[in-house]
Amino acid sequence: MKSEVQDILKKWEAQIDTCLEQLHPQVRKFREQIKRETVVTIWLGGPGRDHKLFFLRNLVGELLKKDNFKIFFSEDFLGGGDLASKEIEEVEALDLTIILSITPGASAEAIEFAYLPHIRHKLWVYFPEEYKNGYVFRSLFGRHRLIAADSLFSLKNFEQYDSELAVKIWNRATSCRNNLYRKKKMEKLLG
Repeated sequence: MKSEVQDILKKWEAQIDTCLEQLHPQVRKFREQIKRETVVTIWLGGPGRDHKLFFLRNLVGELLKKDNFKIFFSEDFLGGGDLASKEIEEVEALDLTIILSITPGASAEAIEFAYLPHIRHKLWVYFPEEYKNGYVFRSLFGRHRLIAADSLFSLKNFEQYDSELAVKIWNRATSCRNNLYRKKKMEKLLG
């Protein structure tokens, strides 16, 4: 199992490296500096322990951890009030909330968080193309405007360990880190 995990991560990292190789060397160097100086905390929601894709949610987390993101899952935190209140408190404290809306539970979290303006602005929901005709998609896309073109992914490909979704998440997380870095630099300059 461990070698399978490493093989999948290597495949995903190779795809990211291919993207990075297209950048100017100075830009790559600057991105590495930002990665060292700016830690982004991410709450990663998705399939629970009993779901067959729980393994893949954790792999996405591992990919991000290898790139200096701090990843938290709802099961990492103990205690608190009811589950919804506990999760709201968790995501309030972290920089980003990413949800893989694959299961009913993850979809419910996405909809619940979408109604909270103080969380919504840092909520990214990734949604299987195969579920586009359902209520959850229509709510998140139409009412809440949380589903962008790069938020959709092929569940079939994800189940086959394709890098599509992992690279999309990595790209958005990296953009967020770059934005946080610039914001901190501006605050320091304006002091």
